[in-house]
Amino acid sequence: MPRFPHEQYLHGEIVDFAELASEGDLAFCENKEGHIHHVGLIIGEKKVIHVYGCVRIDKFDHHGFYNSDLQKYTHKLRIIKKVS
Repeated sequence: MPRFPHEQYLHGEIVDFAELASEGDLAFCENKEGHIHHVGLIIGEKKVIHVYGCVRIDKFDHHGFYNSDLQKYTHKLRIIKKVS
């Protein structure tokens, strides 16, 4: 697997809906310009582990990653992929 999210994004099969994501799938997020810049590993129960200043476990849905401490979305979801 490549190092950077924008390269990792090129691998795997698309998961059509966030509700169909399963443990081990990768959730890719985009910046304001629409470029892939962040990735998280889905760990189940609508949660994702990712590094955002520190290692975090946040909730996710079709909008993105939701930080309950800040009570806002910190990352906009672009696509979920299943990689093997």
